[in-house]
Amino acid sequence: MSLPPFGPSHPYIAPNENQPAVISAPQFQFVEPPPPRETPSFKDSLILLGVLLGAGIITLVVGGVGVAIWMHLHGLARDSMTTAQKLAVGIPLQVGWYALAAAVAIPIFRERWQKTFSAGVHWNSTAARARLWLLVPLGVVLSIVVAIASIKIKVPHDAPVMDLFKNATLAWVATAYGTLIAPAIEEIFFRGFLLPSIGLYTGNIVSAALTSAVFALLHAEQTGFAWGAVAILFCVSLVLCAVRLLFRSVAASTLVHVSYNSMLFLSLIHATGGYRHFEWIAK
Repeated sequence: MSLPPFGPSHPYIAPNENQPAVISAPQFQFVEPPPPRETPSFKDSLILLGVLLGAGIITLVVGGVGVAIWMHLHGLARDSMTTAQKLAVGIPLQVGWYALAAAVAIPIFRERWQKTFSAGVHWNSTAARARLWLLVPLGVVLSIVVAIASIKIKVPHDAPVMDLFKNATLAWVATAYGTLIAPAIEEIFFRGFLLPSIGLYTGNIVSAALTSAVFALLHAEQTGFAWGAVAILFCVSLVLCAVRLLFRSVAASTLVHVSYNSMLFLSLIHATGGYRHFEWIAK
């Protein structure tokens, strides 16, 4: 067996015996890791929209079949459901729609972002808790300003939102939904996804305006297309966008939204004597 040649070209052995042996380490080139991807991106918003549409179709089909079976068992005609009954079915179906969409979307975005869903949408509950003293009063003040601005605005009596307050049970269900569920869902979609994803291309100011326009227009039907009310909703959304951007926390804008909605419902509860008197609807 022949030995490898000694000499300076050998990587492990010194050129002569009088010099200490030197082991040369392999050379590694440092590669700077890429910056973390901004989330959510516009593609993420489109994916979420697709999930919402798919979950909505499934919920609508399943709910429609369930209602049809219930009506058949009770001998009711297809078009005999009252507005109150439709709303009574609609609210649970909407909650089911959101639950199904969340069950599909959260694992998808965890995989895409390689982080938790709350981290990806910048929920940041720590920032909200630290400013609880500011955010809750802000929602209260915002509701008072909106109430003053709405004095001259007449919402049509046949607007869908008005039908919720012609029945005590529906009114209480709408109150629970509007204070505990709707604010978080709307903030995650509009301020968690849409606002930052548009902002990657347009900047924060334009993104807040576009997000608020979509937010207000999607609520237009509920107000019977009372454009004064839609304009006020646009301004409310701008405030929520500002809170989300200022504190980098969707939880912060959600807290303001909950406080704002709670004050609106409390005023309705007071005006109707605990949802017992609905004469104000006809005024």
